[in-house]
Amino acid sequence: MICSPFLSFTLKSKVGILPSELIGGNNGTTYLPVRAVGEALNLDVSWNANTKTVSLNEKQAKVAKTEPNKEKAENQIVFIDVMPYHDYTFSVVNSDKAESGKEYKNVVYFDNYTGGYANYKLDKKYTTLSGTLYNAISEYKENDDANDYKIEFKGDKTLLYTRTLKPNEEINFNIDLTDVKDLRIDVDEDAIRISDAKLTLK
Repeated sequence: MICSPFLSFTLKSKVGILPSELIGGNNGTTYLPVRAVGEALNLDVSWNANTKTVSLNEKQAKVAKTEPNKEKAENQIVFIDVMPYHDYTFSVVNSDKAESGKEYKNVVYFDNYTGGYANYKLDKKYTTLSGTLYNAISEYKENDDANDYKIEFKGDKTLLYTRTLKPNEEINFNIDLTDVKDLRIDVDEDAIRISDAKLTLK
């Protein structure tokens, strides 16, 4: 017979306390409710239906969920918002619709149909430039086979990245800008455009 309203017990150095009304006994054997024991000891209680067994296990430390690339995103600056240029032949638009009908956001658009360039003063403050390049022309024009246009990125007069794009082609790019002071972008036709470009700060 249990006289105390509570029972204190120890299991592998863990001490728990249960209300007496949860404790049963028969023929000299004392029975404890497993779930109540687990909760009293701050253990996880699990039931295996196949083996019909109950397990008590240490609770696993919860890992805080973080948003993917959150730190990287906070370290990025939208290219067109920075505008560290000292001369240019381009415009910036919030959105641009290619001939295919696809819409692009935050677009660097070179004004001259024969191409253009932009010079940026980076002063070694950035590590990468990433974004999307696209050719706004959707198909070859009649009697015209010269719709593959090229764009070049040069850092301190050294070629960092170049790409020729066919009509309606787009490609994601990521350029290493480590220790680059001056960035120059050249295109040979205004159909080549840059969307959602971002600079990553050191």
